[in-house]
Amino acid sequence: MNIPKKIDPERLKDTIVEIRFKSEVPFEYRLGFCYEVLKSMSVIPMPSFNAHSIELDPTNFFTLDYPKNLFEDDAIRLRITDDRLIFNTNGRYCGWKDFGQSIQNIVKKLFSEGLLGEFNWVGLRYVSEFEKIQIFEKLIWDFQFGWQGVKSVNTTFRTEWLDESDHVIVNLVNNVQRESDFYSLMDIDINYAIELQSSTPVETLFEHIERLHVKEKTVFFGLMKPAFLELLNPIY
Repeated sequence: MNIPKKIDPERLKDTIVEIRFKSEVPFEYRLGFCYEVLKSMSVIPMPSFNAHSIELDPTNFFTLDYPKNLFEDDAIRLRITDDRLIFNTNGRYCGWKDFGQSIQNIVKKLFSEGLLGEFNWVGLRYVSEFEKIQIFEKLIWDFQFGWQGVKSVNTTFRTEWLDESDHVIVNLVNNVQRESDFYSLMDIDINYAIELQSSTPVETLFEHIERLHVKEKTVFFGLMKPAFLELLNPIY
């Protein structure tokens, strides 16, 4: 399958890259050191009242909540916890090239300062919203359920599978009612538990991230019926 670079306009609601790691530096000290390093890169702390969260109702089958230890620049937001870095876009998605490069710059800098140790897990999750579209009708999967003669609303579907060493999770929300309107969601989550034989180099981590990004796009576009994909104005 020829995978598009993107669709125009983008339908992304949120984009998340999560990196899990070990560190010998205690978190209380590490957070302060990270603050100084990030500030030198013009990635500054966010006020706590601006914490980014997504809560989807009435389905509410997932919530993305980043309540503290948040940093941002013009392109990204970053949350730092004891054992993970969680990146997502700041406002409009800037495209994978710029988003991915910003992540690489920050990770390389924190790693070079000794604030990150072994990398052991990486995940990529893209959530896309389709207004006034019932997504079940537009995908290659056959969804046949519901009460006879009744059209289902606010319907969720989740499936998981292993693709080689990658864990693929697909969440779909169909025909969500919103006042006088409706929408659907496609949530594609792909992660990989890194097998540690020795300390995982930064470049190897980036290779995994790039590979997961390609696989996420393959799943996202591969689920669509060709006629539907063409309506989304794909750019190759």
